[in-house]
Amino acid sequence: MAFDKETMALGPYKALDLTEGGYNWCGKVLADLGADVIKVEPPGGSPTRYHWPLYPGQEAPDRSWFWESYCFNKRGITLDIRKPEGAGLLKRLASDVDFLMISSGQGYMESLGLGYEELSRDNPRLVMASMTPFGESGPYSEYKATDLVSWAMGGMAYISGDMDRAPVRITFRRRSFTRGRRRRWVRCARSGRRGTRVRGRWWRFRLRWPCTGR
Repeated sequence: MAFDKETMALGPYKALDLTEGGYNWCGKVLADLGADVIKVEPPGGSPTRYHWPLYPGQEAPDRSWFWESYCFNKRGITLDIRKPEGAGLLKRLASDVDFLMISSGQGYMESLGLGYEELSRDNPRLVMASMTPFGESGPYSEYKATDLVSWAMGGMAYISGDMDRAPVRITFRRRSFTRGRRRRWVRCARSGRRGTRVRGRWWRFRLRWPCTGR
């Protein structure tokens, strides 16, 4: 069945997706609602292509069910944004999109000259959403964290499981999926009709927030 994207909820919108792991869910939902989402991968492919579960007997990088599920409906491009040519191409793409999603960690995009301040000069309507484990400032701001660390530090492991056993967690990446979901709604709420928004905004999210009810 064919759909006319222009009649869908986010049909007029464009987005760049530089996220990894469960944060790909955000871009997938935007794409399912009609937005033109471009998945930006580094040379050699996104690490998410190797995320379990995997097709048995299928050669990499096309064997991840996770990748197929959360990058469905997106277009793709390979860019080495660490090099001037790749960074320049990303700037050109970012100059004509509504949303930019990243999960590369504190200060990484800024170190490449691709931070919000730089990109918003050419595109004042840009809404950028970035994710770091513990925020942009504070004593843990430069720390990295897995889903398990965020789950435990948010207190969820303490209230999960049985009293006579060690703490447990659910099997999928709960905090990244939840944060991706909330970022999706923030962007939808901020957007309005394309062409009517006067200025964009940079939204910063911490991975631990979904485990603390924020």
